[in-house]
Amino acid sequence: MADRIKTLIAVDADVDSHGVQSLLEDVPSLHIVGVINGLEESWRTLQETKPDLLIVACAGYSDRALYFIDSAVKQEPGRAVVVVSTGSPNGFIRRVFESGADDLLALPEEPDRIAFAIEKALARRRGAAVASGVALAPMICVLGPKGGTGKTLISTNLTVALASAAHKPILIDLDLQFGDVLDDGLQQGRHQGDPREPGDGRQVGAHQGRAG
Repeated sequence: MADRIKTLIAVDADVDSHGVQSLLEDVPSLHIVGVINGLEESWRTLQETKPDLLIVACAGYSDRALYFIDSAVKQEPGRAVVVVSTGSPNGFIRRVFESGADDLLALPEEPDRIAFAIEKALARRRGAAVASGVALAPMICVLGPKGGTGKTLISTNLTVALASAAHKPILIDLDLQFGDVLDDGLQQGRHQGDPREPGDGRQVGAHQGRAG
């Protein structure tokens, strides 16, 4: 299955690792790279495997698990962390989220609900990365100190060229006072005209629309 999530399962003491593994193996989106008994050993494996998702299995309230989660989040803030508890999570939920985990599930649980919780956790991490300024895709900035130098011309034509090459570009005009992209719209397949000939081919977008 394409795009499966590279996952490490760290198992705290007093947890049946085989039971946890068999349950999570029913989640088709997961590619489990290891199921490690003991959080100290899990920490060493975490450094070696560098998974996209860390699942921490515990039997209820566990200071060891909280410390492990906190350390894992600080070491790799962009990695999603989901906690699964085989015991009562009472008194544990708030501390789990304070330590940096994205979600907590009480086992047993249906595979589709586990998959949904994991997708939410990954989306939350991606959103946090965007909010913190970590670029998840290449960013091209077209800058110039004065008007009339062709910044809009270059930006719109580059956007059309990238779209024609099957990429999914987003064009953002940060000149909030005089931005022309807002006025020009985009019409697929046509390039913006020569800036020396105003009005020639000024629209370059599939849909007459607005940026922003």
